[in-house]
Amino acid sequence: MVTTLERRQMHRGLQRSRCCSHIVNIVLLVTALGAIGVSVWIFLSVWSHPAREGTLHVLGISYLVSNIVPAALGVVVILVTIVGVCGLCATHRCTLLWYFILLMVAFVLTIAGSIYNFIFYFELKSNIESSLSRGVNEEYGLYGFEEITKSVDSVQIEFECCGSLSYREWRTSEWHRYEGLRHFTEADVPTVPPSCCVMTANGNMSEPVDLMKCSSLQSTYPNEFMYSESCAELIYSWLGLFALILAVACAVLFVIELITVAACAVLFRCLGPVHYEEQKILHRLKGYPDWDKRERHAHSTRPAHSTKV
Repeated sequence: MVTTLERRQMHRGLQRSRCCSHIVNIVLLVTALGAIGVSVWIFLSVWSHPAREGTLHVLGISYLVSNIVPAALGVVVILVTIVGVCGLCATHRCTLLWYFILLMVAFVLTIAGSIYNFIFYFELKSNIESSLSRGVNEEYGLYGFEEITKSVDSVQIEFECCGSLSYREWRTSEWHRYEGLRHFTEADVPTVPPSCCVMTANGNMSEPVDLMKCSSLQSTYPNEFMYSESCAELIYSWLGLFALILAVACAVLFVIELITVAACAVLFRCLGPVHYEEQKILHRLKGYPDWDKRERHAHSTRPAHSTKV
């Protein structure tokens, strides 16, 4: 038999666990809002860069997915915390059970999102190098690859760079071979495309300061009329920090969700045994709608205890 003192201690433990769950739920809500804010801030920062189209075309859709993941997870967690607030305020076991289930679903999604973003971050440099090298060596300037040509030109002009890993790549590229077929003499064949040259503004257009001294075969390389830095390195130095922040945002959300799951489990333990009405609802959710009728029938068929007069 439970004494009054034990009952009071159980009630105090339940109140403390409930208060702790409220605090953790609020922290989870704030973390979710922070993940959404980080995702939106990075998206706007990348979108405002002049070379965004060229860079994103080179990287493909993977960077956009990595950018959206924290915001999507944040929205899911906010919906889960709303259910949690309702369950914690009413201390309703069924609502808390739904809160726990939804929290576990969000937890699994956050694990997947964190893994994806960390893999994307660790492979970002190699992806940039391979994608840009393929564009420079195999696709630039050829028929059917106009978008790639435009993207590489945009990257080289805006980042003031030349080639994926080095400006020397252009001499062995398909573009250089094609340019050799278009010119009568070898001396006229450009060594680097115009987008590798230092630009000057001419109205609304940009054009090389001195195209001949920049790309002529007789010129020394590198020279003062061309960009000589690696484009892949500059793109990685720009996007690498953003990719790391996105991955860390997912990881922080994962840790707070883990703490919230633990707090919810402790709260369930403090609630004590499941009462009859709650058992009835739980069995109906499992697909046993006549459970309460069977229980009443079993109770009515039990033999009555004899009483002494």
